[in-house]
Amino acid sequence: MIHQFVDLWFRGWRSLIEIILLSVAIYYGYLYFRGTRGAKVLTGLAIVFLTLTLISTLLNLVVIGWIVRSFSVFLAVALVVIFQPELRRGLAALGGHPIFSLTSEKRETVHDLAEAVTQLANKQFGATHRFGFTKKQASSSTASFLSS
Repeated sequence: MIHQFVDLWFRGWRSLIEIILLSVAIYYGYLYFRGTRGAKVLTGLAIVFLTLTLISTLLNLVVIGWIVRSFSVFLAVALVVIFQPELRRGLAALGGHPIFSLTSEKRETVHDLAEAVTQLANKQFGATHRFGFTKKQASSSTASFLSS
């Protein structure tokens, strides 16, 4: 009896987490597509698909239900083709997010290096610098300044 209760609790807990994750994903998907041409297409496709599914289930129309289920496989590919601009824009925004990109750190490093080279050039100094690729090599990097 207790084992069944614990098992039910864990299944219910996982279901709750799954519902929350799906709700958040659907909400942010709605926010992303809202106001685009793709939103109207997605709304139309969802209405047609849900209406056919509901009618075939309520009236027990086996052939129409089979056609709708078979068509859903092709619908997944069609959605990728139809929403290609929106998917590209979303993936570009995701790839440009600071969590997934180190470009701001790289830009800062390049900026600092360019500033140092400019200052050395203004003083008419030449310099060589060895860049290390590991922490051990980076700590042992040296710069030598030569007077020109």
